[in-house]
Amino acid sequence: MPKSQNPYSPEFDIDEIHAWLNQRAKSIKKQGHSHFVTISREYGCEAYPIAEELRDCLNKRSAPWMIFTRPIIEKLIEDDEFDSKFIHELSEMRYGFSYQFIDNYVPDFMKSPHSQTFEKMQKLYLKLVELGNCIIVGSAAQIITSDLNPERYTGVHVRIIGSEEFRTGKIMEYYGLGREEAQKHLKEKQSASDNFVKDFTGSSVNDPYLYHMVFHNDHVPTDFMIKTLCEYLVEKGIKY
Repeated sequence: MPKSQNPYSPEFDIDEIHAWLNQRAKSIKKQGHSHFVTISREYGCEAYPIAEELRDCLNKRSAPWMIFTRPIIEKLIEDDEFDSKFIHELSEMRYGFSYQFIDNYVPDFMKSPHSQTFEKMQKLYLKLVELGNCIIVGSAAQIITSDLNPERYTGVHVRIIGSEEFRTGKIMEYYGLGREEAQKHLKEKQSASDNFVKDFTGSSVNDPYLYHMVFHNDHVPTDFMIKTLCEYLVEKGIKY
């Protein structure tokens, strides 16, 4: 798979992803144990290039690994005849208190569309980690998959952080924005992402106890992150 030119809007081939899903569904029956990685980031950090390099590293010695981002998740749910419109909105809008209150006391079919859609996302993430050999970028995957049985699943959760100056610079570079506009864009997107996780999981993405590793994007080169991650994955029993 060629490298993406834009780490914030990476392209993907849905036919290739479906082929991978079908192949993994056959091979996981033989393996019995699932391995996966989640990568969370502060908005503006380059999580996708790290995911690409990690995938390529793992693919050298193992059955193919695949990267899943929110747009891919949206597309898969759309292909399954779910409504992907709400999945996009979940990351952009607050899940209000009225929805939360009602959803706690009504049957599933009466829950808000936002709540129902998040549950679909959860089920899809759990299907992916059941298949294994996947790298999931963002969308609370590190929380959704945090309590799985370690005898059946080996998950490694990674967080990428960076200074506001570093992240603003990256936004300016990739979107061609001025500094003030880039700072505004950064704060809006970061707030939406933080609120999404808090509203639907009750957790904070900034909780360091959620992660096996936290990398500072300002100071740690990508190649060092990949080398460290691959060595750690071997320690966790992932044979790549």
